[in-house]
Amino acid sequence: MLLVLVCTSFYPSSPIFPEYLKNSLLSVLERWSHARQWVEERQARLSQLRKQEEQVARECRELEAWLTQTETTLKRMEVEPAQEIPHLMSRVDQIKFINAEV
Repeated sequence: MLLVLVCTSFYPSSPIFPEYLKNSLLSVLERWSHARQWVEERQARLSQLRKQEEQVARECRELEAWLTQTETTLKRMEVEPAQEIPHLMSRVDQIKFINAEV
């Protein structure tokens, strides 16, 4: 970091002025360092939360697709009743599978 200080004649003849100036600059540099560290920590946390949000959104899309597919399957079963035993057994197996997924 480059820090440029332009001084006018505040107290040029005072022996305290250079020490005061040095302490002030050190204080500014310390606060700047803390502020940068805080920003870097917040940036890392934001990045982590962004990745978590993307994962949750992906899982939500997968769940929505699964729900849509399952709903379509169940509606189809309702509209087309099974007449024969093998077909009925197949439907029972499908319902058991859906129930296990839930």
